[in-house]
Amino acid sequence: MIWSNDHRPSHVHVIKGKGKGELSASFLLRCPNGPPELREADHGVTVKMINRWLAFVVKNLEKACADWSAIHGDF
Repeated sequence: MIWSNDHRPSHVHVIKGKGKGELSASFLLRCPNGPPELREADHGVTVKMINRWLAFVVKNLEKACADWSAIHGDF
């Protein structure tokens, strides 16, 4: 997720669940070529979850950077 009212540098939020059970992490994109890296994660987010989410961000880096640029301009 990229929030329309968010701040630089370019990053995405990954959210699992809702309410009390919600867990999230944010990843710096390091556009345009990466590599993405973990910025922060909620207490309770496991290493396995971080690795899975990071792999997803890496796989979708080009689109994430294009989306960030369309919403926020510069990276």
